[in-house]
Amino acid sequence: MTVAQPKQAAGITWRHLLRYAAIADLLVMAVVGIAVRDKEALAFAAAILVGILFLRIRSGIAGVLMIGVLSLDAAVFMLPAAASNSTHRGRFVDLLIPLSLAVISVSGALAAVGSVFRHRLPETSGRAAAVVLQATIAVFIVALIAGTISQRTSKAEVARAGDITVEMRNTAFLQKTLTAQGGPISVAVANHDLFWHTFTIDALHVNVDVPIGANRRVTFNAPPGRYEFYCRVPGHRAAGMHGILTVS
Repeated sequence: MTVAQPKQAAGITWRHLLRYAAIADLLVMAVVGIAVRDKEALAFAAAILVGILFLRIRSGIAGVLMIGVLSLDAAVFMLPAAASNSTHRGRFVDLLIPLSLAVISVSGALAAVGSVFRHRLPETSGRAAAVVLQATIAVFIVALIAGTISQRTSKAEVARAGDITVEMRNTAFLQKTLTAQGGPISVAVANHDLFWHTFTIDALHVNVDVPIGANRRVTFNAPPGRYEFYCRVPGHRAAGMHGILTVS
C-alpha cells in the first residue's frame, strides 16, 4: 500500500487530464478568437477560464461540471466541422483547428466523467486517465494524416464568376442585402468564424451548413420577391445574423 500510493499520486489523474484539456481548449479558442476577431470564441474561452478557476473552489465539482458541459458542446460543433473540412479542399489550418479542438474537447468530456466517478474505482482511475491521454494523441495524429490526404483529393468550393458572395464574420453577415435576377441563383458563402454558421432561406428551401474556415456554394431557383436569409444556429439569428435577398 505504501509503495502503490506514491505511484498513483505521481501519475496522471482525471483531474490532471481535465485541467490539461481545458487549458488547451482555452488557448486555442483565445488565439483563434483574437486572430479572426470572433467574440463568440472569446466568450467561450472566458467560460472555460471560469471553469478552470472553479476547479480550485472546495471539491471543484462545479468546475468539473462546467468544463465537462463546455467540452461536450465544443465537441458537438467541432467533430462534424473537422469531418466536413476534410472532405473539401481548403486550407490546412481549417482542418487543423476544428480537429484539434474536437479531440481535445472529447478528452475533456471523458475526463469530466472520470472525475465525477473516480471514487467508484480509485485503483484504476489513474491508469484509465493515462490511456485516454495516449489515445487522444494517437487519434489526433491518425485523423490529421487521414484528413490531410482526404483534403488533397477533394474538390475546392470557391466562388465562380457570377456568384453572389456572402461572408460571415463575428457572428454576422457582412452583406446584409443581396440582389439577384430571377432564375437560377448561385451563392458562394465563406465562414471566417470559429463556429458553424448556415445560410438559410426557408421560403426557398435553401440551407447550407458552413463550418469554420469553409467555403460552400449553393444554386437555387427563386421567383421575383424579397426573401430573408439567416443563420439557423441557435441564438445567431436573434444576435442579428440575418439579411434580405431581393430577386427582381
